[in-house]
Amino acid sequence: SAGQMNMKGVFLHVLGDALGSVIVIISSLVIWFAEGSWRFYVDPAMSIAMVLIILCTTIPLLKETSLILLQTAPSSVDQDILKAELEKMDGVLGVHEFHLWQLTSNRLVLSAHITCHNLRDYMEIAAKVKQFFHCVGIHSTTIQPEFVDVIDTASLDYACSLKCSTTDCLQDTCCGPKTLASSRAKNGGPEVSATQSAMTVPHSPKPDTVSLSRSEDVLVNRSENPPDPERETNL
Repeated sequence: SAGQMNMKGVFLHVLGDALGSVIVIISSLVIWFAEGSWRFYVDPAMSIAMVLIILCTTIPLLKETSLILLQTAPSSVDQDILKAELEKMDGVLGVHEFHLWQLTSNRLVLSAHITCHNLRDYMEIAAKVKQFFHCVGIHSTTIQPEFVDVIDTASLDYACSLKCSTTDCLQDTCCGPKTLASSRAKNGGPEVSATQSAMTVPHSPKPDTVSLSRSEDVLVNRSENPPDPERETNL
């Protein structure tokens, strides 16, 4: 835990101070009572030994804290197994954009896109997904549902239903332009390439062209029958 890591840091700090004091006492006694030129090498030799001890105990802690600072995936959790277990749940058509990282030594965060048929199915799946992650020690999860029933079946892709508006950003996503058939295999769907089944983003309709015929008629009528100045004054 974070408290244990802090205690490790405090312990290493105290250990360094204690070793320094012990080395000074031992080297002083050796130099004072021993004879020969070798006694002058005791102090640097013991100092080097102290440095090695501190390095050997500090490097693992430094590595552990650096991995947390970089928000890397925890080595104690197999992401492939978690994703496979999610795909086996009833009602789950596909899982993609699966990300798992650690904020602290004992707090894991997960986000994923889960494809299902509709909102009713998702509400039933969400409780199972939360319970599943709680059992494996992941208590902070963000699930983005994707409903295939509201998407055109001609452009349906269980692997990634919500795509970028252009194909230029496909390489930057986790889905990418690759064939994803695992979800369709269990649901009896056909194998479709992500690039071939890229979701067609509807373009915003162009504004209707305003007909100017009525405006032109008004202008012609006004030119043929100029307004009466006296009538306008009275008005």
